Amino acid sequence: MRLLVISILLGGTAALGGCGSTPHDPYSDMRMLTPEEAGVTNKEQDPVQEAEKAFNAKFVRKERRTR
Repeated sequence: MRLLVISILLGGTAALGGCGSTPHDPYSDMRMLTPEEAGVTNKEQDPVQEAEKAFNAKFVRKERRTR
């Protein structure tokens, strides 16, 4: 019985080690979806909001001070 358990354990470690083979990468054929493929609709840009963002950007520091 002990020999059976030892052989199972040794056989299991060889299987877990992979015997020199590389594991299959399940993400190797994946790519990022475009917004159209993901089903995202393009949102119309509000010209007033864009003008407000541009105006507010004048008052924001370009570089932050460190402590």
